Amino acid sequence: MTGRASHEEVRVLEDRYSDRFFAVFSWYVARMFRKSFHGVRIEPASIDVLRAINSHEGPVIALGNHPGWWDPLVAVLLSRVYLPDRPMLAAMDRSELERFGILRRVGVFGIEPDEPDSLPAQVDFLRR
Repeated sequence: MTGRASHEEVRVLEDRYSDRFFAVFSWYVARMFRKSFHGVRIEPASIDVLRAINSHEGPVIALGNHPGWWDPLVAVLLSRVYLPDRPMLAAMDRSELERFGILRRVGVFGIEPDEPDSLPAQVDFLRR
């Protein structure tokens, strides 16, 4: 699969994903990281792994350790820099996503951390 997620591919996002918005928002996120952090580091061996993921034909799932709003922004930044040929979806605590609903436009979907039944649409998408 090449290119960003298509409208059909991100049906779990309630028809809100936008390639154009992702391009603009990912630029903004990169700028925000430069202004908000003294540094953002990546372990050098991870760069090779990310390059391999970008060229891999099959699905890939990468998990963050915190479903708050910074982790999905890290996913946006990694996608922009290292995974430009792959669609990006990121999980976020549903209550936080309600506060930052604009993130739905870049591939973020809401989950209830204490309710496994909140994942059926996402699980169906990931099985494809």
